[in-house]
Amino acid sequence: MNISLHPHVLERMVERGTNKAEITKAVEIGERFTAKFGRTGFRLTIDLDCAEIVFT
Repeated sequence: MNISLHPHVLERMVERGTNKAEITKAVEIGERFTAKFGRTGFRLTIDLDCAEIVFT
């Protein structure tokens, strides 16, 4: 699957402490949902022993 990330996503990626591999995984296997302005969001919860991260 070819996934291109908007520059805004790349900026937020750093702020949220994630990376391209995790975002790609969320798009490929995560839950899809309707986001603002008719867009599609992707959500994936990753268990990190005691913490969870949710990408939206």
